Amino acid sequence: MLRSGSRKNYAQWSNADYDATLDRLLQDSERATRLARFEQLERLILKDTPIIPINHLASHFALGRRIERVVTSHAAVIAAADVRFR
Repeated sequence: MLRSGSRKNYAQWSNADYDATLDRLLQDSERATRLARFEQLERLILKDTPIIPINHLASHFALGRRIERVVTSHAAVIAAADVRFR
């Protein structure tokens, strides 16, 4: 994450709008709202261009037929709260 002061923020980028949007995203439980916040975060990153991605990872998942509503972020993080079993 590119949160101000985060040890994983290797670019040492700081943006108050990004931090506030990220805080709101972490509080949201509705899928559509979370997706909109992720998109807003990406626009803020692209506007300032604190990083230039040079490598894109592919992630693969094997799921049983009884598992549904699996949604992943761009970072291949599964939103476990949405996963359901039939």
